[in-house]
Order: sequence, then C-alpha cells, then structure tokens
Amino acid sequence: MATSTPSNPRQSSRRSSMSTPLSPTRISRLQEKEDLRQLNDRLAVYIDKVRSLESENSVLQLQVTERDEVRSREVTGLKDLYETELADARRSLDDTARERAKLQIELGKLRGDHEQLQLSFSKKESDFGALQAKLRDSEALLHTTDAALFTAKSEKKALEQEVESLQAEIGQFESALAKLKSQLGEVTLIKVDLENKCQSLSEELEFRKNIYEEEIKETRRRHETRLVEVDAHSASATGNVVVEELDVDGKFIRLKNNSDQDQPLGGWEIARTIGETTANYKFTSRYVLKAGQTVTIWAANAGVPQSPPSDLIWKNQNSWGTGQDVKVVLRNSQGEEVARRTTVFTTSVPEEEVDEEEVEVAEEIEAESRPRQQAADNRSCAVM
Repeated sequence: MATSTPSNPRQSSRRSSMSTPLSPTRISRLQEKEDLRQLNDRLAVYIDKVRSLESENSVLQLQVTERDEVRSREVTGLKDLYETELADARRSLDDTARERAKLQIELGKLRGDHEQLQLSFSKKESDFGALQAKLRDSEALLHTTDAALFTAKSEKKALEQEVESLQAEIGQFESALAKLKSQLGEVTLIKVDLENKCQSLSEELEFRKNIYEEEIKETRRRHETRLVEVDAHSASATGNVVVEELDVDGKFIRLKNNSDQDQPLGGWEIARTIGETTANYKFTSRYVLKAGQTVTIWAANAGVPQSPPSDLIWKNQNSWGTGQDVKVVLRNSQGEEVARRTTVFTTSVPEEEVDEEEVEVAEEIEAESRPRQQAADNRSCAVM
C-alpha cells in the first residue's frame, strides 16, 4: 500500500514566508494556517491509512475465505497448515483492528484539535481586525498630534519673538523709569524747598494779617469810643427775667432773674435784630436760671471758656453782631415776648470823616497784603 506525505506545500509556504519580511501578527496567522494545514495533511494520511487497512482487511478476509474453501477441499492434508495460516491471519486481523481503533482515537483527538484551532483562528482573526482598527485610529491620532505639534511650534516661535520685543520695550521702560526717578528726586527736593518757602511766606502773611486785623480792631475801637450811647436804659420786661446787658462789640448778651424763685428757661429764645439781620439763640429744654442769678450767652469768638450754668457759649455764632440800632427780644416757650432791650448809638464824629478814615485804613491794608497773597498763591500753584 502506498501513502503520500504533503511535504511540498509546507516547504513552499516556508519559502514564501521567508522570502518577504512580515509583521508578528501576520507571521502568527501564517503559522496557525501552516499548523492547520499539517493537521489536515496528517488527517488525510490517517484516513488513507485506515482505508488502506480496510482494503487490506477485505483482502485478508477474502484470503481467509479462499483459504477456508481450500481447507474445506483439502481438509485432510492441509488442516494444520491452514490453521497456522488462519491463526496468523487472525493475528494480523486483530493487529489491524487494534491499529484501526488506535487510528480512530488519534483521529478523534485530531478532530478536537482541529476544532480548537478553528476557534483559535477565528478569535485571532477577530483580534487582528480589532488591532487593525486600533492601528488606523492610532495613525489618525498621530496625524492630528503632528498637526497640533506643528501649530504649537509656530505659536511658540511667535511668542518667543513677542517676548523678545517685550523685553526690549521693558529695557526701554526701565531706562526711562530710571531717568524719571532721577528727575523725581530733583523735583522732590525743589518741591520741599518751595513748600518750606511757601510755609514761611504763609506764616509771615498770617502774622501780618493778624497785625492788620488788630490795627483794624484798634481803629474801630478808637472810632467807637467816639460813639455816645443814647437811651441806654430802653428796656422792658413783663416777667421776672430781664435783658440786663448787651455788649457793644457783639460778644455777649446777659439775662438776669430778678425774682426769688428759679425760672425754667427750657425752649426760651433770644432774638437779636440789627437792621434786617436777625440771630436767634434757643435754650435747652432742661436749663433753669436760679433766683437772683444771671446767665451770659457768649459768642464763639469771644474767647471765654464755657462755665454753665452762668456762662454759656453759642458755638454756631461767632458774634452777636454790631451796629447803630440793636434790638434784643426774649420770648418764652410759647413764643410770647417777656423782655426787651433796645440800644441806639449816635456818633459825635461826622460820618464822612469816619468813613474816609476807615476806607483809607482798609485800602492801605489791602494794598500791602495783595502782593504777598498773590506771591504765596503763585508759589503754592507752582508746588502743586
């Protein structure tokens, strides 16, 4: 009996696989195909061998039958010979049966291996498809990354150029800043010097202003000494509290309680009128003027410290005011007039002379103070 071995396809596949370099995945697939092809070849060999054994078995059975016929014809002389040959044939048949059973077992194993290889091959095919898809995705991602990298490099180059430009500008700004700081130091020194000079001039101006104001006050006092009070006792009262005195210079107004009982003055009001100008002072709700006592309401610029309840300071009013005709009215909390005092002044000096002297003094003071004030203002503006 003749058997064939599939050696040529295997050698050709090996030559083809060795002729061109392949990827590991491709090599694995080819190896699996080669293994599957070898198993198929072995299976075909086993099947041919089984068929050959079956044919041999048929031949042997035929020979046995022929021998049985011959033996039946030649029973007498050839019985021992045929029995020996028959035993040999039976042993051969048994050996063939055992070989066949063994081949069938191997065939079953090969079929199982074949099925397992088929499953493994299908899985590998699926894995290979997934890897190819993943490879395509990776290639697309690589292209995208390359494009992004190129863009980033371009932006980096542009930013580097911009940074160089900004650094150059910063250098220019720093040099300009250094110059400005130097100039600022010089300007600061000049400013301090000018401020000191301005302060000195301001103090000198204030000093001269105070001197001029004192001279004006002295001049007015000198003129007011020429005034003669007429009807100085023009006062009236409907109650116990009277307007006892009012200052000619507008520094105070004094009230007095002539009774032997305390008088509450909460809500009472003093109204001073000079011409068309009126100033009103109102007592607090809890103030009480003791029996036989006086209370003096001083203007804020009178220079007198507050000492209640006898001396009160009108903080919102610098002066009660001065003039030729002064009228003071005291009203209670209901607005009723309870006391009054009127003072009329005349002058023994002609009004024209007094006016001319006051105008001359005012013009002289103004003429002397104007240049200094203007110089101080100019220096102040220059410093600012």
